[in-house]
Amino acid sequence: MNDDDVRVLQVPGVEVEDVQMARSFVRRHLSSVLSEDVVRDMELAASELVTNAWAHESCATVAIAIAVGGGRATVTIASTSPPTTLLADVEEWTMPAPNAPAGRGLAIVREVADDVEIEQRGASLAISVHRDIDGPRENQIGAGRS
Repeated sequence: MNDDDVRVLQVPGVEVEDVQMARSFVRRHLSSVLSEDVVRDMELAASELVTNAWAHESCATVAIAIAVGGGRATVTIASTSPPTTLLADVEEWTMPAPNAPAGRGLAIVREVADDVEIEQRGASLAISVHRDIDGPRENQIGAGRS
């Protein structure tokens, strides 16, 4: 994968195996150019966001785009589904109580990212997770929202 190169995968999103397909796609394209800790974080973020898209949005297809450039790795998960409620601001993605039955996915994404951007328009939702790959980790959560 070259700098500023983008790879895209369309996943049908109907089986558990499709989450593994998304994880494998991220690992396959990032493992040769990034450190293992960055690859693991991006793989985990993709897995959580793809799972959320299918579980909460009832969407038929999810697009996963990965890119490396400008000192950052980016994974974007885009989906289209009937509009329901707006996704909470990234700052509100916090870990639920230990006995809560669900609700950890977005908090995990926030934790592994240096920055998260949300673009939600009508039936379209795209969440981009950025991880700096040069120098120390910064956490600029919620810097971008449109």
